[in-house]
Order: sequence, then structure tokens, then C-alpha cells
Amino acid sequence: MVKIRGTKDVNERSLLIIDGHLTHLEPCILQKCIENRIDVISLPAHSSIITQPCDNGINKDFKRGLKEIMIDSSADPKIRRQQLVKGIIKGIENVRKQDKIQEAWQKTGLYPFSKHVLDKLPHIYIQKQNSSPNKLDEIRKMVKQLYKKEIRKVLKDDALEELDDEDTTND
Repeated sequence: MVKIRGTKDVNERSLLIIDGHLTHLEPCILQKCIENRIDVISLPAHSSIITQPCDNGINKDFKRGLKEIMIDSSADPKIRRQQLVKGIIKGIENVRKQDKIQEAWQKTGLYPFSKHVLDKLPHIYIQKQNSSPNKLDEIRKMVKQLYKKEIRKVLKDDALEELDDEDTTND
């Protein structure tokens, strides 16, 4: 797993927002996320065109910048790579403006949050024909177990004993 955190603070957490399609919720990936203190938020499946800021402006602006640079297909591979890098840099320059990023989030209704975004989401989700109907249950069960395991790692033994004592006195 790629480490991209800015500090070595063991309490630092990261957030990964994914499309909630079953194919994106692999138990082994979720386990790695939990182990590496990455919180995963799953957006409703088939809703990314509505809920993803990148799809609502940033990607389009990036691609526009990329297209502005002509890549000569007959040129030497080294020259083509240089042209591609120039195009990527131009695309990044188009999207790294704070107002463009804020505009994309506002367009989705996710930030600042607008309840109208909920009206746009699909109300019926059709399960993919070949997907396992029990996969989601399996993932939920595994995530619950992993969170319990992770909590036990974080809490000190005496804190666990305290919690156990509270549970027995409340019974």
C-alpha cells in the first residue's frame, strides 16, 4: 500500500471515498484500509456521475489542458513522452485552482451539503447478474470484525479491562 500521509503521527487518519459498487468493496482491500487507518466512505453504486467532484468539472478541465498540447505520433518516443508530460502539466495547471475545486464540490451538492443531492441519487440499484448475493453480507461481517480487532490494538489492556468491567456491571 502506498503511504501518502504528510506526517508520521500514528493517530493520523486518511479518508478514501469510493463508488459503492460491490466490485469496489473487496474484503482484502478494506482490511488493508483498516490496518492503515484509512476510513472508507462508500457512495451509492452507480451514482458517481452525480456525487463525484472530479466527474463534475475537474476531469473535464484536466482533459482540456491535455488536449491543448499536440502529441506528434510520428515523433521519437522520447519526444512523445516529453509532449505528454507537457500536456499533463497543462492539465494540472487547469485544475489546481482552488475555485475550480470548490466549484466541482458545490456542483455535486456534497460541500457545502445540499439535501437536493439526495433527490438526484438512483432509488433502485440493480445487482449485477454475476455478482454474489452474499458478498455484501460477507464484507459487512468482515469489516465489523476488523474494526473490533483494530480497536483492541489501539486501546491499552487496562482500558479494555475497564470496558469489560463496565459491560459486566451493566448486565
